[in-house]
Amino acid sequence: MDVVEAAGSGLHRRRQLCVVVALDVANAFNTAKWKKIEQSLHDKRMPKYLIAAIQSYLSDREIEYEGRSRITTCGVPQGSVLGPLLWNVMYDDLLRVDTGGNVRGISSTNMVAFADDVAVVATGHTTSILEDVTNNALEKVAEWMTKAGLTLSVTKTEAVMLTTKRGYLKPYLEIRGERVEIKNQIKYLCLELHRVLGFKAHLEAAAGKAQTTALALSRLMPNLGGAGPKKGRLLTTVVESKLLYGSPIWASALVHQRNVDIILRPQRVLALRTAMCYRMVSTAAAMAIASPSVREVGKVYPQRRVGQGWSSQRSTGGDHEEMAEGMGRGGKRPMD
Repeated sequence: MDVVEAAGSGLHRRRQLCVVVALDVANAFNTAKWKKIEQSLHDKRMPKYLIAAIQSYLSDREIEYEGRSRITTCGVPQGSVLGPLLWNVMYDDLLRVDTGGNVRGISSTNMVAFADDVAVVATGHTTSILEDVTNNALEKVAEWMTKAGLTLSVTKTEAVMLTTKRGYLKPYLEIRGERVEIKNQIKYLCLELHRVLGFKAHLEAAAGKAQTTALALSRLMPNLGGAGPKKGRLLTTVVESKLLYGSPIWASALVHQRNVDIILRPQRVLALRTAMCYRMVSTAAAMAIASPSVREVGKVYPQRRVGQGWSSQRSTGGDHEEMAEGMGRGGKRPMD
């Protein structure tokens, strides 16, 4: 997101267009060539004994299915510790490919990846520049994939424009002659990326899932009987994990109160149960009374750029904190 923010900042005439292309690798983990993995280990000058051990592991393997067997020479063992490591060793070479187009103030290309999910992030001052540098980067990625024995699924590859500029033409993107569709919104690593640079759609989706979970867990936490406060706090972590996924990316969206209200809805459900309150109690009061563990769910500290570094800025939870400080704890220090 640093690239996206940099492209959309500054004077309007100097702002750049930005596109994110989420690439899809067909049957990725099952088609990783063993020879490519071994070559990557040699290129990284791994110890010879370790390479020999992995070569022994990746040899004389067969797949048995429906009473038949077939010799296999590719794929990494999924669900194992070694599998992702071998994949990362091979995929690291892709991230070292020079995609070109990096001209200060004019255009840039970058790649980001997690597991087999790789995306090309490109910027350009004009549509034609963006189109040229992006297609050039996609071609180089496609070349590497071919050499590595992997296949790009263009039909499942998606792109989205992330820019603050207005009145622009969408670039024509293609991979090996097949057009890449540019959509208004795509999902990458379970994050909803929208062309207007807002994360409202992602917050609504995450809050919806968290709300469903919160309502299910609330049945275990009636006001009278059921799970106690300690167990209730433990159950709230389930909702917290659903809400805060990817929070370093979308935290800046919480400067808008409407987005804060979205993520407070599922928190309110469990806050009422943990504090054993009734529905007429306000969200701020329920969050303050419930416990520090519940109130912390409502605190996300988005990062804002200060000079050349970053600092944290509290965007939500302030009202709850002030109420807690005013109430205190029986004459002891204020709640924090």
